[in-house]
Amino acid sequence: MSSSDLMLHFANPETFASLSLGSRLLAGLITTCLGMGITFCALILLQFIISWMERFVNRGSAATLAKPPAKVTAVPVAADREGTSDNRRNSSDDGLDGHLAAVITAVLAHHLGTTSDNIVIRNIVRTTDPIPPWSRAGLVEQINSRL
Repeated sequence: MSSSDLMLHFANPETFASLSLGSRLLAGLITTCLGMGITFCALILLQFIISWMERFVNRGSAATLAKPPAKVTAVPVAADREGTSDNRRNSSDDGLDGHLAAVITAVLAHHLGTTSDNIVIRNIVRTTDPIPPWSRAGLVEQINSRL
């Protein structure tokens, strides 16, 4: 019996009972291989389509990110920290401003696609959070309820 005849008997519920155990197992194996092969080919095709679409969509944005900035970028900041009447600087923060400026400089340089030598940070001022406490409590409650 050929595999096509076997599959015809396997598909028909009336002739299925007349098949031997070996024929049933062979037909099941053929069905499994066909199903997995078709699925594998469809996934490979889908992968190529997605990569093609990604190249097509990101064509314009890759060109804009590749351009390096032409001049030194200065980061605008608020007024001098020591000159304000609302000086909240703790004695434990004395050494942190240098590290904080280095981290901010590195992040800006990476984001702008330049080196950290082209960025100057003159002052860092901490701002208050614009989110009211009741809103923050609601967000924390929602996040905790989903964990």
